[in-house]
Amino acid sequence: MKLAGVEGQTRWPRRPLLTRSVSMIASGFSFSVMQREELPGCKAGSTGSLCPRGWVGYLNKCYYFSDEEADWFASQHNCSSFNASLSEIETKLELKFLLRYKGSIYHWIGLSKDASKPWTWANGKAFNDRFPIDEGGDCAYLSDNAIMSSWCKTKKNWICSKTDLYVQGDEHDSNVMQL
Repeated sequence: MKLAGVEGQTRWPRRPLLTRSVSMIASGFSFSVMQREELPGCKAGSTGSLCPRGWVGYLNKCYYFSDEEADWFASQHNCSSFNASLSEIETKLELKFLLRYKGSIYHWIGLSKDASKPWTWANGKAFNDRFPIDEGGDCAYLSDNAIMSSWCKTKKNWICSKTDLYVQGDEHDSNVMQL
């Protein structure tokens, strides 16, 4: 529909154009969220992470850095309430990320031991000694630049981790739209 303009110029109505633009933007957003096809040369999940609000995504995992302090056992319980566990650190790259991201505050991670047993992760996996732990207690935490240990009843912040929603698969697709 053409409208008369000033001095012979034509003015076009703006509303339909705006509606089409919004529809196209919304369609593009829906497509990008729902698209799961792997691109050639890319690993699944390498295009980004889908983590709950307030969590940080890195290397196919979601991390929650607490603002509160608790002992190791309460920290693990808090992580369980998020369907997560105290963080298991699988690579030196992951350790480096966590040390940088957490800042100067000490945080519990998911590593502990009984006095006569070896270190194990909160999820039950055995610790393979890929990182040195400064001995001193039965529960591990991240200090300024290393993994240290302390008595489990000491209060510290904590780091929870879980697999991100993109990697978890289709069973969590309904949660993706809520993020």
